Amino acid sequence: MSKILSLTFCFGIGLGAIMLSRPATPRFTIWTASSLDRVGRWTAPPDVQATSTLSAAKGEYTSFQVVMKAHERGLEITNVTSSDLIESTGRTIPAQNVSLFREHYVYVNRSSPDWNGTNRPLGPDWYPDALIPFVDPNTGAKPRNAMYHAVPVHIATGENQPIWVDVFVPYQAVAGHYTGHLSVITNEGTASVPMSLTVWNFAMPHQPSLRSSFAFWTAGTKPAVEELMRNRVMPQKLAFVVCKDVTCPELAGLERDLAQKYGLANTDTGMWSGADRKNCTMRPAPSVQDFQKLSSNHLPGVYLFNYTADEIESCPSLIPKMKLWARNMHAAGIKNLVAMVPDPALYHESPNSQRSAVDIWGVLPRGYDLARSRIREVQKQGSEVWSYNAVVQDAYSPKWQIDFAPINYRIQVGFLSQSLGLTGVLYWRIDNWSADPWNQVNNSGTFSSNNYPGEGMLVYPGQQVGVTGVVASMRLKQLRDGVQDYDYIQKLKQMGRGDWALSQSRAVAADWSHWTQHNEKLLDIRRRLGEEIDHLSSPQQLTSLAVPSPKHH
Repeated sequence: MSKILSLTFCFGIGLGAIMLSRPATPRFTIWTASSLDRVGRWTAPPDVQATSTLSAAKGEYTSFQVVMKAHERGLEITNVTSSDLIESTGRTIPAQNVSLFREHYVYVNRSSPDWNGTNRPLGPDWYPDALIPFVDPNTGAKPRNAMYHAVPVHIATGENQPIWVDVFVPYQAVAGHYTGHLSVITNEGTASVPMSLTVWNFAMPHQPSLRSSFAFWTAGTKPAVEELMRNRVMPQKLAFVVCKDVTCPELAGLERDLAQKYGLANTDTGMWSGADRKNCTMRPAPSVQDFQKLSSNHLPGVYLFNYTADEIESCPSLIPKMKLWARNMHAAGIKNLVAMVPDPALYHESPNSQRSAVDIWGVLPRGYDLARSRIREVQKQGSEVWSYNAVVQDAYSPKWQIDFAPINYRIQVGFLSQSLGLTGVLYWRIDNWSADPWNQVNNSGTFSSNNYPGEGMLVYPGQQVGVTGVVASMRLKQLRDGVQDYDYIQKLKQMGRGDWALSQSRAVAADWSHWTQHNEKLLDIRRRLGEEIDHLSSPQQLTSLAVPSPKHH
């Protein structure tokens, strides 16, 4: 006989009860958690499990977690499989659209800096972060020659093992209510975890609305780039993937492939000036012809920018050189990105020009708050403002270290970016690995005497888990969900509901100091946004919107 282990679900997928086949007295506990929960290695199951249903647009990823806790004799998980998701009329989302990952715990041995403000690190502990895939996304087969396996895996007595579940809704899916189940196969029996998914009547844009630039330093192969783009963020310099140089005849072909598969939105042309906060010198400006040659290598229509300099607020002597760099790249149709607080001395690239020398200002949260009036000035002028994140520079804004709550990663790129009118996000590095990245995520003494666990490390090397390229962290998945949040609000702007959507966004993330740390509130607002788009996308509503208003003469 089957035995009910627990009622479903905790912000997950509601269809009834998790069922266990043999034995009558279960030797493990199983429950579900939302994509914004982080389940500790010894966390107790929740006392009360709220019911909810996964909802997603066509072309969207939606996620949840299944957690097993071993009882007195430990537990061996031998496999986890997914059924198809089937709608009442027989339409199907194939099981291949459900991706499974075993969450790998890493140990933070020393807390990130704690400034005793409104956003504090959680401190030393074991944290799930790396994701070990059940299936190699490059081949569709089981990973080979792995050091760490998704399954089989042994869970010690009293410990938890979460499984991350990604569901991708195909663009051709029909709106409706789909159901299916996961089978968790163990040496103590098989648990059936029901899945319930509502597919809304609209589609996500193939190309993300939020621009982004995330830098590989050493691991930027084509499979690694594809893993990054599957998670809706863009690699910084694609030219270095195929030929390790900024000039590359093969580049347009790579960009065409990535644009078709993953919605390539933008790329960096790669002419670094050498100027940063430690070096107030710049290389001579490339000529217009040099920039034109760079531009011609790229796929037409790809948004091109050049990340030229970094944090040069204390380098006023560079203003004339920066303007020359800007004039030459502008003549080739390339935008100029500089990570710095807006400087009025750069608002005009030449005395007779109304164009700013900087098209994209990259600012830290602290820099934004120190220069709010200038931020508004450059936005009114038509320049873009992107945010970025590094170490722990204040006591209040979202952080991307492992020992901060998961909502930090999601809320910056999505709701905060929309609330503040930011159009992009950049990150200095994603493959900043130790000699043993699967076990050592700490870096005390690298950036300062402090520890910043996971800094510059949003992916893990794939070799240890039998995958070519890299595999995602949970933090990268949560950043992906933030990019999708941004798309929802952008879609509502396009549908004439921008003011309402921004009011919803500001209810959870008004500015860098005022943003919710309650998962339920963010998920509730996200549901409201989706329901509104779904309503506006219904055939009846679209028909009424398409009928022109009568003209009065």
